This record gives sequence, C-alpha cells and structure tokens, in this order.
Amino acid sequence: MPPPDPKPKPSGPTGPPVQKRRASARVFVTFGIAILAGVLLLVFIVHTASKPGTKVNLGSNLYQVGPTKTFADTIAKDGPVLNQALTKGGPDIYIQHIGNDPDIGWRVFEAQVQGSGRQCTLQWQAPAQQFLDPCTKKTYPADGTGLKGYTTVVSGGRLAIDLRSSP
Repeated sequence: MPPPDPKPKPSGPTGPPVQKRRASARVFVTFGIAILAGVLLLVFIVHTASKPGTKVNLGSNLYQVGPTKTFADTIAKDGPVLNQALTKGGPDIYIQHIGNDPDIGWRVFEAQVQGSGRQCTLQWQAPAQQFLDPCTKKTYPADGTGLKGYTTVVSGGRLAIDLRSSP
C-alpha cells in the first residue's frame, strides 16, 4: 500500500481555471463600464448641442485658401476663382481680388443669388469686368456688391475665409 499523500488534492473548481474566469469577468465588467460611459457622454453632447441658442464648433471657422500672391496672380490672369461647396451643404463661392496689392482687396461672395440653384451660377464676363446671372440676365460688379459676402483674413501673406460670417 502506498504511503498517504502529504498534500491532499483539491476537490472542485480551483486553481488556474478559476483565476482565468475571474480575469475574464473583470475584463467584461471594465469593457461594459467603458461602453456605458461612452454612451452617456454621447447622450450628454447631443442633448447639450440640441438646446436652442447653442453653437457647436467641431472645426475651424476659417477656410485656408493659400498664399495671397499666388491667388492674386491667378485671378489677375484668369479671373475670379469659383469654389464649389467647400463644406457639406455649404455655398458655392467666388474668390475675387481687386487691386495690385496681394494683401488687400480680397472679396469672397456666393456664386449664386440667394434662393437660386446651381443652374444660376454667376458667370464671369472678363471684357465687362462683371458677373452675369444666366437665369435673370442681371449683372453684378466685380467686387460682388449685391451678393452675400464673407469675411476674409490675410495673415502672413496667406488668405483665409470665414464661411460663418459676413463682412
């Protein structure tokens, strides 16, 4: 007969399998708490942003156009630059430069009369130095007077446009 074992063998679920189950449970609980926190944060942001008078700014207010000298030279040679919808659902705009100094004389305005569709995008008439509305045949001066305009910012020889403001 063999001698009795000094260490009795444990009976039931003990040892490494229990530790693995406990670690898995901790990971599951931690993951669940993180998901719950994310959902609560999202609900808070949506609730706060949907209150009347709340402004939500997820990016810069300024559209960076580029070097003033480059754009002034391009416009002098080819006419105003048409940018179609720089932001989703945003307006089509013309970037115009008036004068010889690349740091002043910038005008940015909508490429259609308010309420008109893209089929009525203004057309640059180089010989007359004016814009023509193809739908109404009305003309607008080179500086965009009579059209909705936007504020321009020149800093360090670079042009930017504030698409959320009027001049």
